[in-house]
Order: sequence, then C-alpha cells, then structure tokens
Amino acid sequence: MNKKKRKFERELAYRAIFQIGFEASDLSEMKDQVIATLDHGAGFEQFENSEDGILESERYGYAYLLVETVLDHLQTIDHEIEKYLRKDWRFDRIPNAEIAVMRIGAAEMMYLDLPIEVAVNEAVEIAKEYCDEKSYRYINGILNNLGKNLPNLK
Repeated sequence: MNKKKRKFERELAYRAIFQIGFEASDLSEMKDQVIATLDHGAGFEQFENSEDGILESERYGYAYLLVETVLDHLQTIDHEIEKYLRKDWRFDRIPNAEIAVMRIGAAEMMYLDLPIEVAVNEAVEIAKEYCDEKSYRYINGILNNLGKNLPNLK
C-alpha cells in the first residue's frame, strides 16, 4: 500500500476512533457507532462511494483493521497508555483528540506489529494536524515509553 493511501486510512480510523466515549455507554453500541462513522467516510468529502461494487471495508481495509483492533483491545490499550501519563494527569481529563491518536499509535505497535518508530511518527503527524499545537510532544513521549516497554507486554 502506498504511503499516501495508508495516511488517508489512518486519518479515517482516527476520525472514527475519536467518536469513542461521546455517546454510547454499551460496548456493542459504541462499536456500531464507530463503524458507522467509518462507513460514512468519517467526514471526508472525498470518501469514495460503493457504486463500483467494492465494499468500503475492502477499499479501506487498513482503516477498518485499525478501528477494529482499537475497539477489540480498548481496555488494554487505554491501560497501557495510562501507565505512561504523568502522575498529575488523569486519563479522563485528556482531550478525546489526543486519546484517539494515542490509541491508534498503541494499537499499531501492540497488535499490528508496526515498527515503534513508524507508529510513533505517524501518531505525531496526526497529532500535529488534529490536536492542540503542543500535544504532539507528550503524545510522542507517551508512545515512545510504551514502545520501549513493549517487549515486556508480549
């Protein structure tokens, strides 16, 4: 897969994962809402429709894989991220945009075997585009620390 398509699919996944925690309290309902967001292009105008008979889950397979990986391992991913927060930070006080980025980076490292440096770099790039202008720094630190300790998790 080319780099531009992978970046687009990662952004699709980010926008869908961003929805976690806003409305649904039930896990299956939350999964339905997040996948529905992804099915409808997650706000991208250029999202292609299925007139050619190709399902969006086939066309954008990596985005769906990433979203499903985060949803299937949400508690573990959040627990691992929380380990690397500063002592005076609480997970529930971190903006949803930053949490979504860290969830993606953690999922790619922990479950999709993306090299740590690549996962961190891609998460930082998303953070620079969608998050507070300085958040990429602490996202970088948290994901790097998680990556360094990843062999202990497997």
